[in-house]
Amino acid sequence: MGGVPTGTGSSTTSDTPPHRAAPGPPRPGASSSNYAFGNFHAHGHMAARDDLDAWIHLGDYTYEYANPGAGETYGEYRINDPVNEIRPLSDYRRRYACYRADADLQELHRLHPVIHVWDDHEFADDPFIGGASNHQAEDGDWNLRVAAALQAYSEWMPTRLDGNLIYRTLRHGDLATIVGVDRQRRFIWPEPDDGDLYLGRAQFDWLDSQLGAVTSDWTVLAQQSTFAATAPNRRSGGWGERDRGRVLTRSASSGPIWWS
Repeated sequence: MGGVPTGTGSSTTSDTPPHRAAPGPPRPGASSSNYAFGNFHAHGHMAARDDLDAWIHLGDYTYEYANPGAGETYGEYRINDPVNEIRPLSDYRRRYACYRADADLQELHRLHPVIHVWDDHEFADDPFIGGASNHQAEDGDWNLRVAAALQAYSEWMPTRLDGNLIYRTLRHGDLATIVGVDRQRRFIWPEPDDGDLYLGRAQFDWLDSQLGAVTSDWTVLAQQSTFAATAPNRRSGGWGERDRGRVLTRSASSGPIWWS
């Protein structure tokens, strides 16, 4: 486009062939990729593999922070674009462009399709109902910021969004069913009957129905928190015992893999 040539990409479809032998469960994945904290060499290693049908990213594909990050020291810094904390749509667009300038990430996207579910930093750190820990009064209207982040995401990420719904199921023949969930939904887009369910009522009921319908050898639950009582999320309580028990019961017969 615009006289600039692009490389030739490759991809696979999710439902053919109908069954593939595999030495074990699918493995390639990534999360929490902060451009300012160093080069994406791991992405380059994944790109070089010739045995991947796809890779999974579990969220925090981008970070909204000003350069160099969250005030932490991780050695090799890279300069974000823009250098400020991002808030309007133009900033979110530039931040995605900055990340995609990384050669290893470009190559990974060129050679292997990504299955992505967002977490908090695609919007702002630690959302709660009506705001976020990294959204102050001087940052403007929270809902406008969310809308800007969602718009930039839809422009840059190869994901079929249904409005603001990103939780979804992908079936890879009878080998694996990948179920991606959105742990931020009940904070960013709350519903009156969400209660204390970790995923909110509508999403949890959807998850329950999806797990009950699985017929593949493996079920991959792609989500952003450790699926254990020993690792609670301080902000939201994490997966409660009731929620975990229901999910485990539903998925017990289909080779469950908790990917976080």
